Amino acid sequence: MASQRKLNIQVSVCKRMIKEANYYVKEVAENEEKVSNMKAAGRDVHDISKQEEVLAESRMMIPDSNRRRDEALQKLKEILEEGSDTFDGEDPIVVEAQNLVESYVTAQTEDRT
Repeated sequence: MASQRKLNIQVSVCKRMIKEANYYVKEVAENEEKVSNMKAAGRDVHDISKQEEVLAESRMMIPDSNRRRDEALQKLKEILEEGSDTFDGEDPIVVEAQNLVESYVTAQTEDRT
């Protein structure tokens, strides 16, 4: 049986994982721009190489953070399903959890098409 506390914790975990996954995507875009600007400015090859390493590390984090986000959202979905009989549908944390899961399912559906 799913508890309110467990739901609350999992909602927080999901929000953190979503934020982290979005951060890495943003970081990659910023680092790509930085590398491009460094090349355009004719910066030292070593400096460009080091920045490209930073960019590669950021790119490597995206699949991992997406996987952890997806696992957290799947677990949240399972908690909601377990507690469907006991959770109050009007409770703000339940509504927030349902919204997170709904947006996750929508994003997964869009990715497949």
